Amino acid sequence: MKKKKSKKKIIIGAAAVLVVAGGVTVAGQRNSTENQIPQVQVVIAEKGDVEEIVDATGTVGSEEEKTYYSPVNAELKTVSFAQGDVVKKGTKLIEFNTEDLEKDNRKAELNLKSTKYDTKDTRNKSDKAEKKQKDAKKNVQELEKKIKDKKAYVSSLKSQISAAAAAAQREAAAQASAQAAAQAQAEEAQQEQTETVTGTTVTDEAGLAAAIAAAPGIDINNVNKDNLTTIVISGTVQITTPVTIPKDRGILIVGKDDTSMIQRAAGFTGNLFDVSGALYMLDNSDSTLVVDGGSVNGVQAAGSLIHVASGAKFSMSTGITLTNNKVVADATTADTTAAAIFNEGGIVHISGGTIENNSSDKGAVYSTGKVFIEKIEKTAETEPIISKNTKADGTTPANIILAGEGQLAVNSAITNPQIGFYVENAEERLQNSSAVIVKGDDCSDSDYLQALSVLAGKYEDVNYKVNPENGQLVSNKPTVNIDIPTSEEANTVSVTFTSDKAGTYYYKYVAKGAEAPTIEKATEGGTVKAGETTSLKLTKVTDKTIDLYIWVKESESGNDIVGEGVKKDIAVTQAQNPDNPKPAAPKVTKISAESKTATTAEVVLQSDKSGKCYYKCVAKGADKPSITAKDNYVAITEKKDFKIDLKNLKGDAIDLYVQVVAKDGSKTAVTKIATVTLKKETAKTPAKISNISYKWKSHTSATVTMRSDKAGVYYYKWVKRGSKAPTVDKMSKGKNVSANKDFTISLKDLDANNAIDVYVCIKGTDGTVSTPKKIALDEAMRPANVKWIAFEWTSHTSAVAKFVTTKSGKLYYAWVTRDEAGNSKIPDIYNSGNSIETGADREISIYLNDLDPDNAIDLYVRFKDNNGIETVPLKLNLKEENRPAEGHNPKSYKVSDSRVYGLDDPLEFYPNTFYEFRVVGAGTDNDNPGEQDVKWVPLYWSTSANPSDSQKHSAWKIGSAKGINKDATYNLYVFFQKYVYTGGQWQQTDTIESAVYQFKSAKLTPTGTPGADGSYGGGQTGSDPNATITGEASATSSNGGNGTRSKNAVSTADNSPIGTMSALAVASLLAGGYVIVRRRKKDI
Repeated sequence: MKKKKSKKKIIIGAAAVLVVAGGVTVAGQRNSTENQIPQVQVVIAEKGDVEEIVDATGTVGSEEEKTYYSPVNAELKTVSFAQGDVVKKGTKLIEFNTEDLEKDNRKAELNLKSTKYDTKDTRNKSDKAEKKQKDAKKNVQELEKKIKDKKAYVSSLKSQISAAAAAAQREAAAQASAQAAAQAQAEEAQQEQTETVTGTTVTDEAGLAAAIAAAPGIDINNVNKDNLTTIVISGTVQITTPVTIPKDRGILIVGKDDTSMIQRAAGFTGNLFDVSGALYMLDNSDSTLVVDGGSVNGVQAAGSLIHVASGAKFSMSTGITLTNNKVVADATTADTTAAAIFNEGGIVHISGGTIENNSSDKGAVYSTGKVFIEKIEKTAETEPIISKNTKADGTTPANIILAGEGQLAVNSAITNPQIGFYVENAEERLQNSSAVIVKGDDCSDSDYLQALSVLAGKYEDVNYKVNPENGQLVSNKPTVNIDIPTSEEANTVSVTFTSDKAGTYYYKYVAKGAEAPTIEKATEGGTVKAGETTSLKLTKVTDKTIDLYIWVKESESGNDIVGEGVKKDIAVTQAQNPDNPKPAAPKVTKISAESKTATTAEVVLQSDKSGKCYYKCVAKGADKPSITAKDNYVAITEKKDFKIDLKNLKGDAIDLYVQVVAKDGSKTAVTKIATVTLKKETAKTPAKISNISYKWKSHTSATVTMRSDKAGVYYYKWVKRGSKAPTVDKMSKGKNVSANKDFTISLKDLDANNAIDVYVCIKGTDGTVSTPKKIALDEAMRPANVKWIAFEWTSHTSAVAKFVTTKSGKLYYAWVTRDEAGNSKIPDIYNSGNSIETGADREISIYLNDLDPDNAIDLYVRFKDNNGIETVPLKLNLKEENRPAEGHNPKSYKVSDSRVYGLDDPLEFYPNTFYEFRVVGAGTDNDNPGEQDVKWVPLYWSTSANPSDSQKHSAWKIGSAKGINKDATYNLYVFFQKYVYTGGQWQQTDTIESAVYQFKSAKLTPTGTPGADGSYGGGQTGSDPNATITGEASATSSNGGNGTRSKNAVSTADNSPIGTMSALAVASLLAGGYVIVRRRKKDI
């Protein structure tokens, strides 16, 4: 067949009709603006022919060609000929796949109904349009009158336009003038920014001291550029004595050019600057300033470059360098507060500059207060630079050392500062769970999280790391737990212990109370596995009591991190002396006895043998009590003082009786060891808690701030709302508090599903305990709990994520791409334009479309409830390994899409007769799989929903050993294993699911002569209507024999007769199950 092109000329006769609708148009223009003239275009109508030439294509076909239409709407199954073949009458040409015809037919019926409804709706609209046309004819006269009115209105508009044009010209002139003024102002501001800072220029030490002395006093809590006294350093200023910045002075020091320097002079080793007020060292246009410790001149320092006193401030920016402060290693000559910057409780702000080539055991920056790190304009991405600093040995890195309560605080996002830091008192900070990196007051939540993720990677001590989510320390050290040791054999000890990290263990024991050994003096024991029990046996131990120390040096990180040595004191069984089988009784000596309060006392004793000291006290002068093993006791060590604390005493005085039972079995008589007269004390008032406030940090964390009128230690505990108030012994111990000063308690891991009450009490230094103070955390102010419950890629550029929140409100979300390092920046979620209203405890689905096809994606969400309470941003990493290939939509099937063939008709179950049937798993006919496609492969079948191994059949034949002689319907459970196509091949998963089908048995036809019992003897007729349904044995079957079960009665997994299986099938439907019945077409 060939295609031809043809041209056809079409002549259309038409009469043009002019419809006047100007009035309506003018009205519309008036509603939109009063400053526009409506425009109406008028043309002359002419009568004539319209000529149009059409260029089209067509198909030339044979005159003998005949088209055969498919009798059904189905896909082709087979084609039995090729183009050009000669066929005869009656030859089968094609076959259709008719399995889905019923579904397609139903779809067509629905489409037909929809079309009928659309037709009816169209008719209704047509009737309405006809009615409107009739109404319009009636309103022609009224419209003509309106047109006249609008013409008059147009004339009025013209005059208004003239006036508006004049006003517009005046406004344009005013705007031009304002723009010129703004431009001039901007140029002036820019010039001001680039101006060189001016001030008193000094060239020597005397000039510097004089300029500082002449500076006016200021409030250093309110420092700004205007009240700082500026000093410009010209050339090199040699310092021979500390430069003091008084606490009421604010000094700004800048360099005049790139040769400006302040240097420690030869022979001077002390602090260069002692800052009690405010000292700022900032950049000055293109100039720089170097503060030099003098090591290049051979000066070995004993002090700091900058010493910041408590309450003082020091700030440095880009262009400033602190260097060459080499502190001697001899602690007898070096100042213990020596560093490049030593911050003794003040505030240090570093927004740029360089601190390098310094050495001190206190590091380059040593701080017990806050060190603010910030990235500002005109600062390089790598600033501030605080690196290449060491301890006094010249090799161990020591850049920033945080001591006491010292912290790094961030005021902005940070790109890649070249700094390092660690915490001096890491174990104490770890126990207190106090953050070492915190958010400054001027820092947003998103900038803080970004900066935290960067700074966490700068921690230098391999024994610890910083949690990039909350800024707290986390230990990398192995933790050892020693179980209860035994000493069943003489001079032998057996111990078991576990370590949370794999590595090598070391051990060392010493006599009880001896100096603790170090790992260098310990014995290497062998390897340990994480979480597994390791045994250690000590022999030839001659000490009666020993202290055993165990260390683990981990091997997982490659850093050989050594855990703390764990001590266990152990009593060692000693061999008996045959010459003295009955040991002498212990001797007990009183060391001291005194009353502590009106109800407590302390008695110190000593025994010449180790064991237990049982004790009991009575009123002074009372009869001697009896003492048993059920009474109170303390463990004692020979020739070591031991203390007995007596509490809840009554009366004026008490007598203390003791009995010592030694480890060798000997014991003393019950003896009065001391009489104690109790003190008379006046009642003390417990502390009062006030100034209570709290703040929710997240759904499961909060801080509570309050004040105590007495010094002491706070104790706290949170409980579910309505729970009984805990006693102080059930609370967690907090930190020391000062009288009349606020303190803050951080609460974590709060119950996500219940309201929270917090109880706090104060144990005063005077021994008093306050009544627990209850703080009810307001649920209305609590941020919602946002839970991510599901995620699925729907294509290469689209996905769906599901969430649930505990409150009603709005969920905002935005997606961003990850960089090459796998990181992403928190976006401006609220202004992303993406949000969903939701109710409490409702599932929310977020549909993501048009995702970046070339980069990995992170999804950020943030929830704001109806009261305006916000959550912190939540990040969800969309896993790239599960992302479908570009251009491919994964084919996902349910296990119930699988089909069974061969069980459509009722089966006659003669004894030992088996029928074959076929199972086609869903998706197994996928000949061209793509990434994340799914298929279900049949494993085995059973007549039980939860089969035992003996009820599982892997041969696809079904029958009965005894036969079944009745009409009945049974369930057939087929079990499939899920496979997922990924990486170019099918991958087996651990998922196994079943689908349930049904088959029927038919009553058997007798083929023999009935016997006396009514059964037929010669033919294959089942005599047991409740016989067992089973499968024929297969080579891989685990149920043995011919695949049948050993029981004669029919049973399922719960041992119920198979005659009731049809009822069980109904029950399974009522319970939410499903039954799939597939009918195979007889002949295709």
